[in-house]
Amino acid sequence: MAPKILTKLIAGKDPISSEVPVAGINLVHLVRSERSRLLLRLESYYRCSQHAHKLWDFYGCSIGIPGTSRIESTGYIPMKDRLPSATMDLAKVIVDRLTALVFGGDHMPMIKVEGDADAEDFARELAKASKLSVIMAEARSIGGATGSVALSWGFVDGKPRIEVHRPAFIEVLEWADWPERKPAKVLKVYSYNRRVWSDDGRQIEKTYYYARYWDDQRDITWDEIPEVTAKTVGWTQTPYKIVRHDAGICPVYWAQNLPDSSEQDGISDYEGQMEDFDEIDILLSSTTKGTILNVDPTLVVHDLPGNNPGVTHKGSYTSLYSEKGAEYLELKGSAVEAALKLAKDLRQYQLDKASVVIQDPEKAGGGALSAVAMKTRFLSMLAKCDVIREQYGCVITKILADMLDVSRRLSVVKQDENGAEYWGRVDLPMKTVTDDDGQNPQKVDRHPGQSSDVTLAWPPYFPPTLEDKAKAVETAKNATGGQQVISHRTAVQSLASMFSIENPDDEMELIQGDEDARADKAREIFDGGPRPQLQGEPDDDEDGE
Repeated sequence: MAPKILTKLIAGKDPISSEVPVAGINLVHLVRSERSRLLLRLESYYRCSQHAHKLWDFYGCSIGIPGTSRIESTGYIPMKDRLPSATMDLAKVIVDRLTALVFGGDHMPMIKVEGDADAEDFARELAKASKLSVIMAEARSIGGATGSVALSWGFVDGKPRIEVHRPAFIEVLEWADWPERKPAKVLKVYSYNRRVWSDDGRQIEKTYYYARYWDDQRDITWDEIPEVTAKTVGWTQTPYKIVRHDAGICPVYWAQNLPDSSEQDGISDYEGQMEDFDEIDILLSSTTKGTILNVDPTLVVHDLPGNNPGVTHKGSYTSLYSEKGAEYLELKGSAVEAALKLAKDLRQYQLDKASVVIQDPEKAGGGALSAVAMKTRFLSMLAKCDVIREQYGCVITKILADMLDVSRRLSVVKQDENGAEYWGRVDLPMKTVTDDDGQNPQKVDRHPGQSSDVTLAWPPYFPPTLEDKAKAVETAKNATGGQQVISHRTAVQSLASMFSIENPDDEMELIQGDEDARADKAREIFDGGPRPQLQGEPDDDEDGE
């Protein structure tokens, strides 16, 4: 059982006056920096909260507190300042589609360590224990929205842990390798509100700050810091907990979504498209509002306004007086159709700008497209995904390589002069091994091996369909004069997932057993044994013979 990681809690004393370069940093200014505001605005489009700050609904009434009466504006509210009543949320669509094609479903890469089976098995188990597939999907979504994402790793009670950090909250104080975007000293800061009891017994809302620091020796987390303290350089004296890891490297990696060699933050999936998204939301909301109001049209009375008796019996509370009769003023259907067509065209234009392809079900046809046809149709999207794979794949290999390297040094528990423990031995589930004949299974400990040369084998974006495979086999057979081109075992493995075959080797044994039984029956017939009874043929006993 791996030893627990101990922490020490130190209060009333500044432990980092010379060792940790955070003295003099104003946390409030850091949280409210221009960079942080820009990244949070980018992220808000992915989280569909980009309009949450607006005070007026799309009908020109104040939003106010839920449950209170709506107050109409006395003046005109520009449409860009109104909360849309209908949104298209293209930012979320773009990010989620790209993430699904890179890390969704069966698209996670296979982890390999060439020439070192122990290291490969250990790295795969590290990925499984840390839920790497889920972590990378989250990291890719945040990175796709903001252009960057930070990931940290470590061991808690011997278990591997990988955490995702929003870039707006991360400040890299020092870089170990700028071209590789490898941090050396990192500070994470963000603010949050919490309701507390005041001295006079009332509940009030107060702002607190969270701070965490990493370098190549330690991981420090401060207790919640009141805003009045966060504004001063004395915030470092707040009680804190420290974990000594002595990894020799800062356990934080920085990933750019799409590369930008001159900046810390990379390029988001929808860079420069936010204003366009807002315009589409305005158009969609205007069309929705007009269609809803059209259900209750305005009455136009063709008479002098002075003849207005003051009461008009109609569905709507509004009427316009005019001479010579009355009619309902309605929005023509052609206007709605034109607006919806424009919204659809703008949607497609924004998807094209983001290199995201969404297949129209009405145009896709009934049959399944071949892998080649799918690649051709999604060519622009796959080109973007290739870059994304490279960006995030490098982070995966570096984190796993660091974990392997550190795991080899965590065989014993050490203590510093103050009695605080370092990271302990990595505690992974045991693996099952058998002898050369596949017999005598035994449980043994996993070992991190010797190599840290981790690589990734990415699966195809669109695996070949059964029709693709059949055509390929037929072509190969024709080219070899009808010779067999794949083994029986390969064919079984190819169909294993379709028929829920867990172990292709067991299936091969069943197939071999069926073949042996047929051979034995044929041998009996050839040697003069009993002729097999045909289906529907009566037994000899039924004829009395």
